[in-house]
Amino acid sequence: ALPALNVLYRLDEGWNLYANTEGSFGSVQYSQMPNRVRQGLVKPEKARTWEFGTRYDQGVLRAEIGAAVKEAAVKDAEVKDVAVA
Repeated sequence: ALPALNVLYRLDEGWNLYANTEGSFGSVQYSQMPNRVRQGLVKPEKARTWEFGTRYDQGVLRAEIGAAVKEAAVKDAEVKDVAVA
C-alpha cells in the first residue's frame, strides 16, 4: 500500500475543512512504450498529490471549493500540475 493521509476538521454541523496527501505510481502506457524505451524512461511514474479545501452542506445549499497539486517524477524528469475547482 502507498502512504496516504486524510484530515477533516468539522467547523460546525454543515461546514468542513479538509486536507489530504497520497503517493501513487503508474506504469508506462502501451502507446508510449516505443518512445520511452528509446529515451530509457521505462520506469513507472511516481507521484505525490496534495489537496485541500472546504465543503458546506446545509440541506438544499451545498458548496465546495478546493485545490490540488500533483508532483510526478519519471526517472530524473519532474512534472507539476495544479488544479483548482
